[in-house]
Amino acid sequence: MALRKEVEQAITQARIYDLSVEFYVGVPRRMTVPPFSFSLIRAHRDAPDPRRHSSAACLFSMGGHTGTHIDAFNHIADGGRVYGHPEAIFEHESYGSGVLIGAIDETPPILRRGILLDIPRVRGVDFLGPKDVATPDDFRAAEQVENVQVSEGDVVLVRTGWMHWWAEDPQRYNAPVDVIPGVGLSAAEWLAERKIAFTGADTTSYEKVDQTKHAVHTLFLNKVGIQIMENMYLEEVARDRVYEFVFVALPLRIKGGTASPIRPVAVLC
Repeated sequence: MALRKEVEQAITQARIYDLSVEFYVGVPRRMTVPPFSFSLIRAHRDAPDPRRHSSAACLFSMGGHTGTHIDAFNHIADGGRVYGHPEAIFEHESYGSGVLIGAIDETPPILRRGILLDIPRVRGVDFLGPKDVATPDDFRAAEQVENVQVSEGDVVLVRTGWMHWWAEDPQRYNAPVDVIPGVGLSAAEWLAERKIAFTGADTTSYEKVDQTKHAVHTLFLNKVGIQIMENMYLEEVARDRVYEFVFVALPLRIKGGTASPIRPVAVLC
């Protein structure tokens, strides 16, 4: 069955922004996250007669929270329980099979309205500093400057500009979580009040981690049911001042997984 003409036209004219980072050996990661490793297990030159026909194959391994990824609800437990499941977590986890409730395979494909809140633009800087915290005032100012409004069911992406350091100074990008910028707890509560569906940022930890360690992760993943995406590439959408778009991301169906790598995109039709 042929696509309707207007749908086909929208697809062919759509502009797609890739919101993910590349995976490569040495990709920046938190020290608690396994690295990305890669090798060829079959090279073209291994074929009996590579001049006629050959194939190559690769093997890679990585942590679920390496690179651009989305957290599952089972990533954070509070009082021995994860979001959406009243039973205690401990009887549902093992090192061999993972955490079998609230796992990433329960997360469906994501197709929703996306909003970018560009905090450096609001503050008149290129990127936030290591001690900076995104606040509700920042979010309200971004709504006004960008002429958008965060609404129920949205995917809200928060740019700190920290991705500036991804290639230029990976060690600085990958600094300890208490010395990189992020979303503060009051700003997270502001988003939760608006009943957004998902949120993400361009840092390794999303939130500004301080004495209330991982309070934002606990709020979103354990209390209100909002999944978090991290290490997102938001520089191009910010450069082009694209603040509202169709957001698409497809988590892998990893049974028992606490996260999944994703390749999210912002689509302008």
